[in-house]
Amino acid sequence: MKTLEVGRCKALVKVDDDFEPPVGASLSVSSSGHVRWLKSTGEKRPSGSYVYTQGYLGRLIMGCPKGQTVLFIDRDKLNLQKENLKIVERGVNVRAQGGQRGGFKGVHFCKKRNKWIAQITHNYKCFSLGGFDDEYHAASAYNQAAVRLHGEHAYINQMPEDRINA
Repeated sequence: MKTLEVGRCKALVKVDDDFEPPVGASLSVSSSGHVRWLKSTGEKRPSGSYVYTQGYLGRLIMGCPKGQTVLFIDRDKLNLQKENLKIVERGVNVRAQGGQRGGFKGVHFCKKRNKWIAQITHNYKCFSLGGFDDEYHAASAYNQAAVRLHGEHAYINQMPEDRINA
């Protein structure tokens, strides 16, 4: 493994030892946290600006075909080692991303019932998993349903060791 400094922010990107960026390409980190590459084709438009080719570096590394996308197994978009990347159908990647900024995915507090509510969405339908006295039990219910519905691509809430079997 080696690291590359990318963009003005000098983000450290992990890549395999044998990886070399495209010749003449510049690398940057997008607002969504993905590493992008940009390279001039050398052609000029009638307006005088140059034509560029661009893309996500993870897709380039994996040779990802159209209609599919790259899943970051450890959810770290700056870890571009092949062992951390997997080509999947687009819908699978959306399920696997998670996206919670705080608390647990699929869990919220209902003031009216004074309970932690667990719910999960599958095939555009929302399923209620019940009300719980604490958020850890609700997160555990979400985890079980996620594994049942999404299999190996399920987003699993990470909980402290002492709360997993609480």
